[in-house]
Amino acid sequence: MSRSTDKVVKGCSFEEFVWDSAAGIEPVASLKNSQRGPGPFLPKQFGLNARYLEQMTDRRKELERLENLTDAEVAAEVEADHRKALDVHHKDARERELGISKLKAMHAEVLARWSLPSPEYDMLRLTLLNSLERAIDEKQKPHSYYDHPRKRSPQTWLEDRIAWCEREITYQERAHAEEVRKTEEANKWLRVLRENIPQPQGE
Repeated sequence: MSRSTDKVVKGCSFEEFVWDSAAGIEPVASLKNSQRGPGPFLPKQFGLNARYLEQMTDRRKELERLENLTDAEVAAEVEADHRKALDVHHKDARERELGISKLKAMHAEVLARWSLPSPEYDMLRLTLLNSLERAIDEKQKPHSYYDHPRKRSPQTWLEDRIAWCEREITYQERAHAEEVRKTEEANKWLRVLRENIPQPQGE
């Protein structure tokens, strides 16, 4: 049984059954989940989530900051970003080598310590060895992610950062407009439902 039909069995009114079920129906269900309302209950009205506006504001501030950087400031940020990239690269390389070492050690231990004589356990042994060998191959496989990070020119760095901000602003604008549309649609849906079937107290 669903949560709503379980309430019917335990005893609830028609209104309680309708409103309890309504929380899982669009256009209100996705807003209910994204806005993390208390319990299963629907609010009297959905408020507009400000996250897209806040992110849009942050991106616009960053875009303005980038557009006003001096050449020296851009060069300093390029250098700082490159140092961070190098730190991450060296850390990842150390962790990858340590991981390979551990996998190889376990592979050797399986070969050395496996003593079950019965062929019934051969599949387990093969599974252990094969999984370790695949993991070792995967970690040793060349990948562009492992390449030594290259320092970009100040002009390229700045152009890329500005382009990223502009894409983000466009995305946040569209997402905010969609959030407004969904909120208005959900509140209209709730209002019509409430006008026809009263919402129980606590629902």
